[in-house]
Amino acid sequence: MLVFQKNKWLLVLLCGALLTLFVLPHFVAGKESSTEILLQGLNFQEIKAGAENGDAHLEFLLGVIYHDGRGVERDEWEAVKWLGKAAEQGHTQAQYSLGTRYGTGKGIVKDYIEACKWFELAAAQRGPSQQEAIKARELLASLMTSREIAEAKRRAAAFVLHKESGRQTSPTARSTVSSTVPQTPELIALKAQAEKGDARAQNNLGKAYEKGKGTTRDYVEAIKWYRSATEQDYADAQYNLGFMHYRGDGVKKDYSEAARWFRKAAEQGCDVAQFMLGLMYHGGQGLAQDDVEACKWLDLSVAKGRIDLEKQSAKTRKELRQRMTPQQLAEASRRVAAFVPRKESEK
Repeated sequence: MLVFQKNKWLLVLLCGALLTLFVLPHFVAGKESSTEILLQGLNFQEIKAGAENGDAHLEFLLGVIYHDGRGVERDEWEAVKWLGKAAEQGHTQAQYSLGTRYGTGKGIVKDYIEACKWFELAAAQRGPSQQEAIKARELLASLMTSREIAEAKRRAAAFVLHKESGRQTSPTARSTVSSTVPQTPELIALKAQAEKGDARAQNNLGKAYEKGKGTTRDYVEAIKWYRSATEQDYADAQYNLGFMHYRGDGVKKDYSEAARWFRKAAEQGCDVAQFMLGLMYHGGQGLAQDDVEACKWLDLSVAKGRIDLEKQSAKTRKELRQRMTPQQLAEASRRVAAFVPRKESEK
């Protein structure tokens, strides 16, 4: 009886958490998108121009627009991109919305620690999403280990410290202050190493510029350093450059170019690149739709045991297996078995 009661309450708790993560985000997104006053008097081009100039509220609105497909093609990747920009400037609703997407894996790889971090930040501010963020944080914590919760809190505290230290520039400063000069000793050292031709340092420097870690975010500099690393056939940089093309960060969105770079990294065994390439084959983004290739790359992406990728690809892999013929499944399995990662030295 005691075991039954314990399992019963665990089930209730889990169901509550899943409802918050999978149902509440859609409700909140709908509530945000139906608030017509948010968009009153502004057209898409005005909102986009303001967002590109660093206005946090307009970045948030642009994310909502892409989520809803309001006057544009619905694009969850773009929604996450603009919600992320607003969230990093401290916009409470954007932080909450970004947390829900990390929690559900909608438009981004699922990450409970990042989700909890953004809920923690939104819960600490007065705003329209504060109470929802508090509830979501508490329910999400029931699915996490104490170590994961501690890491989420550490990241949230580091974000606040980083912001208060003045390293995160204002929206106006973002467009006027040069972002090509490293601002922290760590980044200066990293840049020195990158300039010596270290591919790993070049890739990490690109990531620092892409995320605005230790310096002002600068996609042009990020792409520059990713390209330097790809000249040495560095797989992680190939994946990162592909993702910049996939999302249109610093370059024109180009699925074909994204697929080209994902393939280079995937052929070297980069699991996240294999995952993205599989999704692109499945959806016919930037290359011809191909179920066999989609199945091959998605299966390869989970071969190393990454649970996040396995969860993210489970639905698509199941769908593929249900519609593929036995011959197609056999061919996909043959290609998986025959796959040998290309080494960086094999240029």
